[in-house]
Amino acid sequence: MMKASMTGFFSRCQALGAVATFFLPRRHRGTEFSDSFPAGTLGTRERYSRQGRWQPLIRCLLTLMLLAVGPRAWAIFEFIDTVGGAIDLETYDDSVTTITHTFTVHYRACTGASCASSSQANYRLAISDDGVYNPNQLNVSRLQGVMAFNGTAPRVKPNGKHNKPITPAGGWTHGSDKGNGFDHGNGSSALIEATYTIKLNNIEELKRIAMSDDPYLRFYVNGEVLARKNENIYPFEKYSAEAVKIKLNYPPKYRVSGLRDLAMDSRDFPGQAYYSDQMDFCIHVSRDPRYYVARVWGQNDYGQFILKNGGNSVGYEVLFAQSIGELDSATPQTGPFQQIDFNGHESVDCKSYTENNAAIRVRIKKEDVPTPGIYTDTVTVMVGAT
Repeated sequence: MMKASMTGFFSRCQALGAVATFFLPRRHRGTEFSDSFPAGTLGTRERYSRQGRWQPLIRCLLTLMLLAVGPRAWAIFEFIDTVGGAIDLETYDDSVTTITHTFTVHYRACTGASCASSSQANYRLAISDDGVYNPNQLNVSRLQGVMAFNGTAPRVKPNGKHNKPITPAGGWTHGSDKGNGFDHGNGSSALIEATYTIKLNNIEELKRIAMSDDPYLRFYVNGEVLARKNENIYPFEKYSAEAVKIKLNYPPKYRVSGLRDLAMDSRDFPGQAYYSDQMDFCIHVSRDPRYYVARVWGQNDYGQFILKNGGNSVGYEVLFAQSIGELDSATPQTGPFQQIDFNGHESVDCKSYTENNAAIRVRIKKEDVPTPGIYTDTVTVMVGAT
């Protein structure tokens, strides 16, 4: 008896399910909604097609629910894309404590079976660490480490008007009560463009991110359709989240300073068969890792180390090291060379040149001393990334 009753109920539900299929919007037919957020999604509610014997019954139960709660509107919030440039951190010196950055998002917010021209909706916006939906308080614990939430920022400005702060931290631009939210009016199905303005106040952390293997500031923007006064909406697609990533550029800066002219004259270094001169100087690299490549070449004859005086010339040698004391063990060079994996100094002038970290020696064999006169060459030292 029980089996017969259930069979009859199931049959009636199948018929009612067919009615539900006809009247439901096409985008929701044969769909079961899930609140889970699979890996790789932006946190928006994903739809999965579940064809099978229970689908008519599900349609039936859904239809009964619709009839029980009365007429409502379908709510759709859909992010389309985000547009924003990179942040070049090297343009900000140590005196800067806050960086203001803007980016834009495009989206649709509407009610009804589709985003038709007559079905625009009220909505609200937010910003958060992730795409997980929480209507009351979004998670911003990570963002608060680099972004100001002080009542003036972040702000969002849809369609060039209604510049609205997102406060308090983790909140929305508006409360969830009926009639709240941005209202861009009816009569247009065009995309909405909103400009977000954020203030980043932890420059050192941004630099750390920029130097990592993933040099992006990552977060989400969030949107939710709100019911207007005297309106009820279904919650299935009223919320959406869009991933935002902002490239952080922070290439290292290199500086060579403290150089002077060298003169190979009658001065002699004990135990050596050369006339020579030497000096130490400073090589600065702005950030870790501070390794650099030093490329060294002369002015004459394709970079060879040759002194010239009119038609007369004589070769000389160049030695390069990280200190005066290390020059004795350096390899003499007679032409262009490079030295890799030396360490730059964090101070731009090696602490007023008291901690110089590079040294160069030029020398000429005594037996090669040319006809008396002034012989010159220019040695270039160029430092760059390894």
